[in-house]
Formats: sequence, structure tokens, C-alpha cells
Amino acid sequence: MNFLYEISVLLLLCAVGGLAIRCFECNSWYDRWCADPFKRKEVGSVDCEDKITGAHLDGLNSTICRKIVHHVGNHHRIVRSCGWVDDREVMAGRDCMKKAGTYQVAVYYCSCYEDLCNSASDHKMSLLLLLSAGASWLHYLRA
Repeated sequence: MNFLYEISVLLLLCAVGGLAIRCFECNSWYDRWCADPFKRKEVGSVDCEDKITGAHLDGLNSTICRKIVHHVGNHHRIVRSCGWVDDREVMAGRDCMKKAGTYQVAVYYCSCYEDLCNSASDHKMSLLLLLSAGASWLHYLRA
């Protein structure tokens, strides 16, 4: 019983880091370190709760980090930013999806839900959650 309590508290602490999320914010058109391969030490991050939003987003907290790759003709641009509209239903279990537009326009769009997760196109399970679960399991086996 004590083990279940510890796991519940641990999962709650990992999941509830606050209402907002912290994301990398950059545009490779203006900042070469924003492109792939990404130089996370060279690019700033923002607390998305501090971002000014338009009236259409009033009352919403940012809970998503995004990485968007634009291809327009021979020009490529990567934008990393906060997101306010939850798109899990649209993404249908995928981390990324591709959308094609008109003549020579394509967008590769990725969403993730952990702090600073928009540094790459592949999103991994939180290391903290994995280590914590392992430590709890070892504690359970010794008890």
C-alpha cells in the first residue's frame, strides 16, 4: 500500500510542474543555431506563461512546445516556440505530421508536452520519470 502511495505522489510531481511549459524559442531565418543540428546551448528558452498572447487566446495556458519546419521552394526555416491550443486529438498519437500546401510549400509540424522538448524532432520519455519509477521499483523489491 505504501508503494502505491509513493508511486502516485511521484507521478503527480512529474506531471504537475505548473500550468505553463518552458520551450525553446527561435527562428532559423534569424538565428543559425536554431536550425538542425540544433545548438541548445546557444538558443534561449522562454517560460511560456510569460508570453503575451492575442485576445483569441485569453484564458489559455501554454502547455505545448512546437517545432515547425517550413519548406518554401529552396528556402528552409525552422521555428521553435510555445503553443496554446492542445492538438493531441489532431496528432492522433503522432509526435509530428507533414502538411503540403500549394506550389513548392510543405510544413513539417511537431508538438511535445514537456519542458524544453522542442529541441529535436524525436521526443523521448522524461528521464526523470523513468529514473524515479526505477528507484521506486527497487525500493518496493527491498521492502
